[in-house]
Amino acid sequence: MSSCSLPLTAEPTVPLISGRELLGILEERIAAVFDSFDSDRNGSITIAEAAIFFGMFLRDERKRGTEEPMMPPFEASLRVAAAAIDMADEDRNASLSKAEFVATMIRFAALNIPSALPADDA
Repeated sequence: MSSCSLPLTAEPTVPLISGRELLGILEERIAAVFDSFDSDRNGSITIAEAAIFFGMFLRDERKRGTEEPMMPPFEASLRVAAAAIDMADEDRNASLSKAEFVATMIRFAALNIPSALPADDA
């Protein structure tokens, strides 16, 4: 039987970063996502641009037992996009600036990350 000897140390092997540094990294990555949504590169995400994104995830739903669509997929995407932008649009101009997008995603992450962590075994 071979054994593997690993050094035991109290020193972390991964460099630690501060919360502020982590927030900066998160903001940079979210800003990059914003840039991928902003297809016309005008610095804002419109309902139409967001609808293209949401359209990638919405299926063509059919009424039960028929081939008749419940709602055309792009129409459904427009409704979802309009609702999403409405929730995050702080200046009420029917589009999202990069600052509004980043702030909304940071708030979303802050609300949802703790729920993804395992519960304490206390």
